[in-house]
Parts: sequence; structure tokens; C-alpha cells
Amino acid sequence: TTPPKAPLFIILFIHFIIFYHTQYNITVIQYFTMVWPPETLTIQTQEIINECELMEVLPSTAEGKEHVQVVELAALLFAGEYVHARHMWRRWKDCNPSSLLRDWWSVGAAMAALSFGSEKSIADHATAIWKGLEHIGANHPAPISGYAIEVGNAFRQRILEQSPKLPPPQPYWTLLNFASTADCEQFCQQHGFRSPAATSSNGLLLDPKTSLTKVVAFLESKHPSNDTKKSSTRA
Repeated sequence: TTPPKAPLFIILFIHFIIFYHTQYNITVIQYFTMVWPPETLTIQTQEIINECELMEVLPSTAEGKEHVQVVELAALLFAGEYVHARHMWRRWKDCNPSSLLRDWWSVGAAMAALSFGSEKSIADHATAIWKGLEHIGANHPAPISGYAIEVGNAFRQRILEQSPKLPPPQPYWTLLNFASTADCEQFCQQHGFRSPAATSSNGLLLDPKTSLTKVVAFLESKHPSNDTKKSSTRA
């Protein structure tokens, strides 16, 4: 007698797991035993994103798994993956998204708009970002509420990395949600940012006037009213 054949769905499931393990280095044991939601986005961020993508196609009813899309969107914003975040939102926006997911996208939309260009002012986007993160931190369940601080700090670090001098001058304060230079200096120290002399691309020192000009130019470059052609093309 011939041994019974495994059901087709089991075979397909095994092949599917092998594929995802090859693509994302995620094992079946990791999938079913991972602490969820993750306590932090600062550790293995890409693995968290990969895990969420896997959970989208392998749904689970385990505790906390109903927040998969929320965690994925927060992790994408933490990583600065605004294009990916926008695509993710478009996949789910017509599927009765939760209020938590809508809250996160209100923040993500403002971050993306600063990156891609928008008709709104920089101050409007900054307000949407920081008010949105404050709301998430105060009203979302743990540990998702804690992601708000992590995403906000990651956003600040990306902006500071583009600053021609540290701490940056006042035009940056609204965008970074700092009340003063002292607040910014404290953040830079806590997160390993130093205050080297600003340099141009060829290594020559820039005078303070030139540095401030570059800061303002950077901020204005994020506002499409100064580049209507580019804005209309993206639209």
C-alpha cells in the first residue's frame, strides 16, 4: 500500500514558510512565539516590519495581533520609510481601519508631506506631527503608546543629520518641537550628536551667515510654493 499523501494546503503552507524564511529570515517558531506587540521599535526594526508583512498574509488571533497594521505603520515611520508607509495606508484605508491606525497615519501623512512637498506650511505639518504623537502617547495602549516618543526622536534625528550646524538655529525649533536652544542641545547630547564646525561639501569652513542661509534654504525646499513646478509634477 502507498502511504497517504499530505493535504495540498499543508504542502503549500510549508513552501510558503520556507519562502518567507528565505526572504526575511523569519522562522515558524519566531512567528508563533514572538512577543507581540514589540516593546520597542528601536531594536530589529526591519525584522519587525518583515514580521508584520508576514502576519498580513498569515493572520493570527493571538493577543495583540489585531494591532499588526498599527505596529507596521509605526515601524515604517520610525525607519523613515514614508513611501512604504503611504502604500501601506492605501492598502488598508478602505478596509475600515481602526482609530489607532488612523491616528498613526495622521502623523505619517504630515511627515510624508514634509518629505514630498505640500501646499501647507512647515508649521502646519510640525503641529500635526507633534500633536498627533502627543495624542498617541496619551491614548493608545501600551506598548504602542511608547512608540510615539521613539518615532518623534527618530524624526528629530533625521532632521538634525541634515542640519549644517549643531545645535541648529531657530528655524528648526518649530519643526523639531524644541522650545529653546538648550532643549535642542540636551537632545543632541543625549543622542550622540556633536557640534562640529559646519563644513561645505569640499571641507571648507562655512561662516555663520552661510550656515543660516543653508538652513533656511533647506526648510524652504520642503515647501512647494517655492518650487511649483516640482510640486505639480509630483501631484
